[in-house]
Amino acid sequence: MHKKFLSICIIICASIQIMTINDNIVNINEISTHSNSNIENNELLLITTENGLQMGGLHTIIGFSTSSSSNFEWYVNDTKNSAIIVQGNSNTNNNELDIFTFSQNLTAQEKWDWEVTINFSASEECSCLFEITQHHNEGEYSRSQLALFVGDEMTNYGPILLLDQIGWVTGDSLNISGIVIDDHRDTNITFDFSICKIGYCGVVDIPLSTLFAENITLVEINEKISSFTFEIFLEQIIHAQSTYVIDDGEWRITGSANNEGNLGGNSHTEIWINNIKPVANISAYKYVIESTNLIMVDASHSNDFYWGRDALKYDWKIEEDGFMRAPTSSEILSSNILGISSEDNGTIMITLTVRDATGLSNSTTHQIVVANSNPTAVMSIDGKYVNYNEVILLGDNDSWPLQSISTDTPNDISTLQHSWYFEGVLMDEGENAVLTSEYLYKETEHKLTLKVTDNDGAEDMIAVWIKFDDSKQDSFDSGLNLNSPYLILVLMLIPLAGLLFYTRKVKGKTRSLPKWKK
Repeated sequence: MHKKFLSICIIICASIQIMTINDNIVNINEISTHSNSNIENNELLLITTENGLQMGGLHTIIGFSTSSSSNFEWYVNDTKNSAIIVQGNSNTNNNELDIFTFSQNLTAQEKWDWEVTINFSASEECSCLFEITQHHNEGEYSRSQLALFVGDEMTNYGPILLLDQIGWVTGDSLNISGIVIDDHRDTNITFDFSICKIGYCGVVDIPLSTLFAENITLVEINEKISSFTFEIFLEQIIHAQSTYVIDDGEWRITGSANNEGNLGGNSHTEIWINNIKPVANISAYKYVIESTNLIMVDASHSNDFYWGRDALKYDWKIEEDGFMRAPTSSEILSSNILGISSEDNGTIMITLTVRDATGLSNSTTHQIVVANSNPTAVMSIDGKYVNYNEVILLGDNDSWPLQSISTDTPNDISTLQHSWYFEGVLMDEGENAVLTSEYLYKETEHKLTLKVTDNDGAEDMIAVWIKFDDSKQDSFDSGLNLNSPYLILVLMLIPLAGLLFYTRKVKGKTRSLPKWKK
């Protein structure tokens, strides 16, 4: 009974402590959460240990989380000397310097309690920042910070400035917030801020106007700690030559707080400015012929001014015959390349929208005209392919089969119309037809035509000339060949037979010889 009462008291005290001492700290964490694009979840990570706690040796920092993820990492940064003195993660909880526990809160089932025990014995003095991060799915995370001292004597130190991580900035201004820990509350605190582009910080460091310092709002949390916040307008950040220098890129803001001539802890935060929209670009043919090939639609040349194309997101819309749709999975070759079918003729309108890491977007459209592919007329007569304008000699059959072996794209081949013409007159329709001998005359060439038409009205024709083969039509005519030896022999025997016939007739008559006169 006594233990249960003690547990209830501890929970109530902890809740009061969070509501009072850390009320403004929670607000600061909320500012950080809203300004950091990686934190898109609704999970809460909160440190319940009091900011500014003076400590030494082993110390346990406690808090809770509404996420069940056990992937934690933390570090302790000596802000005065800009050095990491302790760092660890939830996988190194056997290290005697970093002992981590994570257990479900029995009084609040949706919350998880965690503890990090750190050995500060190796650090004699430290004006420190403890930061803990809990990672969630798909790169999301929650983060919280704690200001603390190591050592007994703090009177020789000025105030400490802690800046929350800002992250992505899109817009005309950004908010800077942090915590000042000060043992000399009876004196004025002065702030010093500057900004530089990462990669050039050692060369060009642009001071921020004192106007910002005048707008800083301090809110007392307890006897040592105050929170501050102020707004910076990007258009007011100018170089000494009054040249506008803030553009897209990675920037660093450095700040410090001073008291009675003593420089407090320096702190800095990185910001990623993104105010220039990306450029959407589509590379594809504008005119293609209907075929079985894919139309390649390439958006890989889309870009962002500073941030490149690595973080761009691609949103495709395809309009065909007035119907808008998203690409199918088979059409998406990669996030920025599509393969569109060209089997159906018509007009395809493709709309591409690219979005960068902060949601700025840009769109473009591209029209592709797929022209109809004409069919190709091909025929066979009596099972044999024929060529255009070829003369075909037919045997002595009564009929000959005709077949259309015409081709077209797959979408049109099944709907092709096949029309057969004999001497320009429609004789039959369909892939198969029959030519009969009643149409043919000896020693006359007849024109046979096949016309194929697709469902878009495109057509193609093939025509041939056909006639009987004279050498096969009349065997008697073949026997009367003038070069035949049999014909020559017959012609020689006819006169001889006539002579014999005449001679026989003369011998059968009585001759009357005329008398000679003296």
